[in-house]
Amino acid sequence: MIRKPRKKKPDEIYQTYIFEITDWEPGYLLSLNGGKHDDQLYWEHLSARITAKCVFPTKYAGLPTKIHLFADRNMLNPEILKYEKEWKPLCVGSLRVEAAEVHYDAAIPYDIMPSLLAMLATERGRYVLLHGASVRRGKSLCQSFEIQRTVNLDDY
Repeated sequence: MIRKPRKKKPDEIYQTYIFEITDWEPGYLLSLNGGKHDDQLYWEHLSARITAKCVFPTKYAGLPTKIHLFADRNMLNPEILKYEKEWKPLCVGSLRVEAAEVHYDAAIPYDIMPSLLAMLATERGRYVLLHGASVRRGKSLCQSFEIQRTVNLDDY
């Protein structure tokens, strides 16, 4: 049997994605923890759901965007490090581009969530900037997440 040589994985091209925030709402949930593998008594979920529109890159400009940020108490010191000392995270969040809408989901450190909500409430944070690999097959794993008050599109 003759095997075809594998195609070389293309070099990653990185891209900045910019979204203008149009609305947002906070969310909070406290419940008893029913997880079998979690020794915590309670489960707490603090989140922000942001509605935005893509402004850059121009290929996706105008697409409505849903950004879901949820607070994670263990994000900066994840449990997996207890078992796999060499573990490294792949991204800070996942971007998914569909025909009519963009989605971004990410965990953020729990301690920053109150400041982030204050930025949103006072409109000090008006733009979300993501930096990651160019969208391929509708997805990108983003390497950074940033909120800015202003953005100069000429810089991109």
